[in-house]
Amino acid sequence: MCEHHALKSIPTKILLPIDFSPSSKIALETAADLALHFNAKLLLVNVIPFFSTFDSEYMAPQMQFQSEEKGAR
Repeated sequence: MCEHHALKSIPTKILLPIDFSPSSKIALETAADLALHFNAKLLLVNVIPFFSTFDSEYMAPQMQFQSEEKGAR
């Protein structure tokens, strides 16, 4: 990459929203690598998704019931 397209500033802080889903754990590993590379502070924000991104085994009982009800139709 030529210097013309290089970063104009080096990040000093990295903010990562995390919900402990498998994909956010991968994002955490990437963010941690970037923080080490840039000697930046890594800030984590625990988010609770309104709609679950987890597999059905992590679903709330009511959501499982709704899923079973849809399958019965």
